[in-house]
Amino acid sequence: MNWILFEFDKADITSTATSELTTMANILKKDGGYTALLVAHTDARGSNSYNDNLSQERAMAAKNSLVGMGIDAARITTRASSENQPIATNTEDDSGRHYNRRVELHVMDSSGKEICTSIPPSVPDDLKIK
Repeated sequence: MNWILFEFDKADITSTATSELTTMANILKKDGGYTALLVAHTDARGSNSYNDNLSQERAMAAKNSLVGMGIDAARITTRASSENQPIATNTEDDSGRHYNRRVELHVMDSSGKEICTSIPPSVPDDLKIK
């Protein structure tokens, strides 16, 4: 699984995101004790309250996709982290910012131990948060 990335100011699930969520749904279907954690983020454009809202919308869009694939909503936890955990510089253009607009996918076992996590994209060294 890979991180789900979003366009600026969007919470739309793309075909690429659907593919990643399908992989996650298949893992969750293998064991009824597995749960999902979806952690959503934004870039730094916009106000804190706007980005809080947008990250929640992104998390819920991913959750709704999983529910549509047959995963019980009670097995899915969402977390909205807004702009608080960038992995790349929030550049004026989109070269760095687009890495920060994401939902990270985590699969947990019945004890809460992470058994699978999505892979982040490769961020160029000059854009990485140091």
